[in-house]
Amino acid sequence: MKNKLTITEWRQSLFFVTLTGLFLIAPLYAEANIGGLGLALTYNIPVWAVASWIIATASVLITVNRCFTTPKLWVAVVIFPVIIIMMSLFTPVNQPITWLFRQLYILGGVLFLFALFQFQAKQQAIDRVLFILVLAMGLHA
Repeated sequence: MKNKLTITEWRQSLFFVTLTGLFLIAPLYAEANIGGLGLALTYNIPVWAVASWIIATASVLITVNRCFTTPKLWVAVVIFPVIIIMMSLFTPVNQPITWLFRQLYILGGVLFLFALFQFQAKQQAIDRVLFILVLAMGLHA
């Protein structure tokens, strides 16, 4: 007898496959950009576009469901970027735009992690997505 997937399991599988595909394909886009920094590097743009798409989709889910799901240790997830940003306020800044973008990258990473929990996926699926993200960063590097 075949095992039929429930709608929730089907959504979680689709979620995993979509994220995997997007994060493995996005870093492969490359174009020559001599002397570029941050988002000026063309291979950064597709990766951040995928992350922004996931964050936007999670924002829609929060609005529709009127429910914000957090991980068990969400305080620990928030403490790290707060400490990093507070410590960066005390360092001399030669290029304020570069400093601002670095802070936005940190905040974007935290938003991405919280966005993953809005899809109501199982912990194993989230772990797989984060593992695929590490593989994608390896391709990206």
